[in-house]
Amino acid sequence: GGMNMKNIKFNRKTVIMLALLLVVSTTGVFAQRGASLGVSSPPPGLAETYQLTFREVATKTLPVVVEVNVVNIVQTQAFPDAFEFFFGRNPGSEDKEETPREFRQQGLGSGVIVRDNGDKVYILTNHHVVNGAEEIEVTLNDGREFDAELVGSDPRRDLALIMVKTSESVPVAVLGDSDDLYVGDWAFAVGNPMGFDATF
Repeated sequence: GGMNMKNIKFNRKTVIMLALLLVVSTTGVFAQRGASLGVSSPPPGLAETYQLTFREVATKTLPVVVEVNVVNIVQTQAFPDAFEFFFGRNPGSEDKEETPREFRQQGLGSGVIVRDNGDKVYILTNHHVVNGAEEIEVTLNDGREFDAELVGSDPRRDLALIMVKTSESVPVAVLGDSDDLYVGDWAFAVGNPMGFDATF
């Protein structure tokens, strides 16, 4: 008769042995399949090569990425006091004019230095970061801070260009050609999300 699987009892040692056999057999299958396709096993230093490449990319890109801090002045109607909220306005207060209140709303985002004309530095950022901003401040990766002004923006593409007036030397991003990119190429996102500097 055939083997009845219900009557087989698996203890811990049996399970570990079966798992090891499965790993060994799977590794062998992939190795044979790779050899049949002409794919050799990766060289021992491949991980180190990747690490050095990523490090080089970070070294070149982090200095040209900046933090963009903005301040928006927001006006809002004055909130009613507790009595007015629950019981309505006091008699005779209907004609009283409410004075709008102003408060400073802070925001932040990231930008990339794309040009240095000697006395003006241009930074590419997002439209939603600087939209309606009364004040724009840029902080470089090395800690230097500059006041900036909006040059122009495109809400449909969510892009904006801001400018800093300075004669100080700043690093500038080397822009590539998107036509040289292919689906499956490596890509990195570099920025300062939520105020965390130099994320990569």
